[in-house]
Amino acid sequence: MSEANSEHWTGYWAQGMMTSLPTDFEGNYDSEIKRFWYEHFEKLSVNAQILDVCTGNGAIALLAAEYSTENNKSFSVTATDAAQVNMETLLKRFPEKQELVQKINFKDQVALEEFSANKESFDFISSQYGIEYCDWSKVSNKLASWLKPSGSMVFLSHATDTRILELSQNDYDLLESVNFSKRIKELVDKNAEQKELQGYIMMLGQVLSRSKLSQVSPTIKPLFDSCNFVMTASDEEFVKNKTQLLSYFNSILWGRARFMDLLAVHNKLSKDPKWFQAFAVGGVKLKDERRVSFQDKPAGDGYIFQKSA
Repeated sequence: MSEANSEHWTGYWAQGMMTSLPTDFEGNYDSEIKRFWYEHFEKLSVNAQILDVCTGNGAIALLAAEYSTENNKSFSVTATDAAQVNMETLLKRFPEKQELVQKINFKDQVALEEFSANKESFDFISSQYGIEYCDWSKVSNKLASWLKPSGSMVFLSHATDTRILELSQNDYDLLESVNFSKRIKELVDKNAEQKELQGYIMMLGQVLSRSKLSQVSPTIKPLFDSCNFVMTASDEEFVKNKTQLLSYFNSILWGRARFMDLLAVHNKLSKDPKWFQAFAVGGVKLKDERRVSFQDKPAGDGYIFQKSA
């Protein structure tokens, strides 16, 4: 992901989210996904140097720090992302992560294509739901050069057959049928008052009420409830909740932007099913690949690389 495209991700991480799948994980990744990463951390030396790229708010970096703490190791963990990492809001939601966060060297607001590191400085490079957004031709040789001899590099990428795309597409198609992105952005940008919002919200609420998504979708259902609030709240209630309401509307705009990123990546991976082979350069070879599931659904495709000794 380029630094220029990171604004909506910065907005998302500023909400204190730990993962990019908050409806599936209340905290950090667990069960099969956590076991996948722990399997690889187990193979590392006591003082392993780890680089987590496209880290977001540091979910995988936090898992590495957690494993290190639990198993009396001394991992040195560096985490980087094009977006702004927001540990302050993360720790407001997850104060129990304070000690782990302090063990991670975050380097944010720099795209991986522009990030620099010393040659052969890392034993392990990780990425979950991130490396596929990058320009592979620009980052593959850099990553290979940063790995120490015999070092490993592990990616968990989006699964191309996931249903999340279809479900999200239905949500955003419904919203765009009433020009949601343009109209809500205009209203949020002007810090609209209740009466200004009501003109559009009345029509939006009517459209949402006719859709089954207003009862089941994790995006549409709360939006429908918010429409009802705008139409029925007293002046005092609206003023009290205005900032939170407009921030919520903005989060939906960021959500659509992230979905468009995901859709673009899905199309990119579908057109080039062997995309991951771009990283088998500079003495790095693909050692294994596997499907990782979560609750019997595809969670991602894992690719394990190792550099020659």
